[in-house]
Amino acid sequence: MKTRINLSVYLIVLFFTLTACGERTDGLYGTRYSRSELEEMGVNTEHLFIFDGDKISYNGKEFWPGMSIEEVTEIFGEPYTRMNENKHFWGESTDYYWDDWGVIINTQLRNGIQTVMMVDIRWNLTIDEGLEFASSENLRNLAQSMKEDNPKTYFKGNILVGGMPLGRMTNVKKDFMKENELLFFHRHRGDRIAEHRILDSYDYTKLKNFKKEDRYIFYYLVLMSMDYTKTESFMCVLDLYYI
Repeated sequence: MKTRINLSVYLIVLFFTLTACGERTDGLYGTRYSRSELEEMGVNTEHLFIFDGDKISYNGKEFWPGMSIEEVTEIFGEPYTRMNENKHFWGESTDYYWDDWGVIINTQLRNGIQTVMMVDIRWNLTIDEGLEFASSENLRNLAQSMKEDNPKTYFKGNILVGGMPLGRMTNVKKDFMKENELLFFHRHRGDRIAEHRILDSYDYTKLKNFKKEDRYIFYYLVLMSMDYTKTESFMCVLDLYYI
């Protein structure tokens, strides 16, 4: 009898030990981390953006490129502060700014709906320096135009990409690209852009305002500083797939 009791106790202890060693599920908004652990990593828990493969969420609410701007605004819980219409040789688009967050949402008009094509989180702090040291009026005008194309303030802290913190002080080339399973790579030789494409896993049935014959690709971009030691911007993009 004593042997049976000891065996039962052992099995109970073993069960709880194995359970405790398993994948953590009680983290903030389904992450592996508590709020305090995220804050120790420098992650912004007030505006918690998580990019994990094709899953994107803000404070635990999933959203994705292909949604309408109204749907994303509802998820964000705050209205955008301003908008800017753009005209390019390839078409027109609209930027919606959450100036207090440091976030830009870019849309294109599809079937009468302003459809989200890009989420852009900005950490770039170099434009004010360009204004200060611009040597001609043309350069100052260019720097001023670039400043107006940016949020009034920049994103504070880090976001989570593939379970890893990414922010202004992240040395993407040295640390993030080597350690992150997303396997970012340079788009062009000498460029400051690291790119990760998500092809097979993305659920393209989410795209309600797109023609079936259109071919689209979903990917992440990281824009690095000139010396590659800092992060200036992180973007997730839905774009035409060019062969």
